[in-house]
Amino acid sequence: MIEKIGQLENKGKVHLLDHKFYRRVAIDVDSCLTGIEGIDLLAKIRGVGKVVTEMTRTAMGKGGLFNIALTKRLELIQPNGNDLDHVSNIYIENIVKDARGVIKLLQKNGVDTMLLSGGFRRSIIPLAEYVGIPKKNIYANDLIFGEKEEYLGFDGKNLLSQEKGKKKQIEELKYKKTGLYAIIGDGVSELETEPETDFRIGFGGFVSRGRVVKEADIFLSEQTFAPLILLLLNPQKIRRIFYEQPENRELLVKAFNSMSGVKFNNKARLLKQSIMELYEEFVFYAKNIRE
Repeated sequence: MIEKIGQLENKGKVHLLDHKFYRRVAIDVDSCLTGIEGIDLLAKIRGVGKVVTEMTRTAMGKGGLFNIALTKRLELIQPNGNDLDHVSNIYIENIVKDARGVIKLLQKNGVDTMLLSGGFRRSIIPLAEYVGIPKKNIYANDLIFGEKEEYLGFDGKNLLSQEKGKKKQIEELKYKKTGLYAIIGDGVSELETEPETDFRIGFGGFVSRGRVVKEADIFLSEQTFAPLILLLLNPQKIRRIFYEQPENRELLVKAFNSMSGVKFNNKARLLKQSIMELYEEFVFYAKNIRE
């Protein structure tokens, strides 16, 4: 059916070359997959919320000095294991509403989804299970606790505890898993993954950071993951969803309807044209079916 319907397929041939299939996507957790900043919530629990929140805002907005900022914040907070378990519940309560369905659809269409976070693995594992991402695809910091769950420190050998940790982690992953890499997140740390990542998507559904809006290849301003379907899958896979997966068509329609909240920068502008040509094709098809 796809071959028969594609009357507009050749119309956007030049632009379709820019509409690639990103085999792997790294998803940030705090203020991206979920509206919570885990370390700030830990600080609030421990009564040092105001000071730590300001430290987090500075670290996320400017980039750099991550290891120092992490060390100072954790020394102030002194979280215990039970605190991290509480954060995991709040993570799930504040998740992007359509994230679970979008991640499932991306996985069904061949995208390897992973969580890449400067947050803490123990809090993130239940969230990953909730959205269907396996433990082996969780990359996050590890805290060390004593027998009574008291805080002892963090694993400084973990790449994500280090300066430009996300960049280093992606670089290491690319030796093991080939293919085009995309990354989505709200902070400067995602921008710093260039050139290890091929496509950087800024997320402003919870908080908008000026540098991210300006420098990300794509910026999502609304609290939805639906546009990722159109941004990460190539036209052939998008057509297959529309024509052969009616159970997912509603989510695809939502993706198109959400494009008004997507800002295309620099090299991504031709991608926008490709997406609009696909939209015209689907409208053309729907109109002819009704007639």
